[in-house]
Amino acid sequence: MNGMLKRLFLISMVSLLIFSASMRVRDENLSPVTHSLTIEECSACHLAFPAAMLPAESWGRLMRQLDSHFGEDASIDDKSMIAILEYLQSNSADSSWIGNRFSRGQSGAWSTRITESDHWLREHSNLNFMKESNSEFINKTDCTACHEGAAKGDFHVHDA
Repeated sequence: MNGMLKRLFLISMVSLLIFSASMRVRDENLSPVTHSLTIEECSACHLAFPAAMLPAESWGRLMRQLDSHFGEDASIDDKSMIAILEYLQSNSADSSWIGNRFSRGQSGAWSTRITESDHWLREHSNLNFMKESNSEFINKTDCTACHEGAAKGDFHVHDA
């Protein structure tokens, strides 16, 4: 019986190790925005960022301050705001128990700026945000400047 318990323990530990490793596998794809109202309203000014890039609480703060949205008035009617907020929060970085690559490893409080998340800062730490062709500045929020598939949730590094 003792040998059986050792094998069971070993199998359990190997299973946990495999599960843990699978959670850490870098998946460069995020679910793109599929909510038509969110696409319509957010894409009018910028990429409709995948909801999984921020936690529900950050989306709540961001959506409740649309009259001062990073220096712009992006106000929309209350009904639209609530519908978009519900979509964003139900698909946010913390909407599932395992989280995602944006939520895992977040050490401090979340900002409403995706570019201030620990994951974003780690992934972009060695970039200078200058176009090689003409030395123009690339806005850090312009994901499509480096990631052609960003609107589809594809943030692979190979196209950056």
